[in-house]
Amino acid sequence: FARAAAQCDKGEFWDSVQCLKCPMGRWTDSENTEGAVNCQACPAGRWSNQEGTQSPLDCFECPTGRWAAAEGAAQEDVCIHCSAGRASSVLGSSSFESWELCEAG
Repeated sequence: FARAAAQCDKGEFWDSVQCLKCPMGRWTDSENTEGAVNCQACPAGRWSNQEGTQSPLDCFECPTGRWAAAEGAAQEDVCIHCSAGRASSVLGSSSFESWELCEAG
């Protein structure tokens, strides 16, 4: 017995046969989502290696000193280190604009 799209939970989508979890790097906070394309990408500066994510806030933030411009990341390694001589204390940074010059020494 296949469930109808109307019975898919948050974090799931209907693929015309069954409910499946949104893939890694994607989320949906809606029930009854039709098709994986309707699972939203984790925002830039965040990533998720879990299927069935239900909110962009459930996507993990890049740690301090790292940033990521890409959306829909499924692994933390998308978060790259700030360039030499720069640092960032911002969690979930999506731009190098948050970098600050390090003091000499």
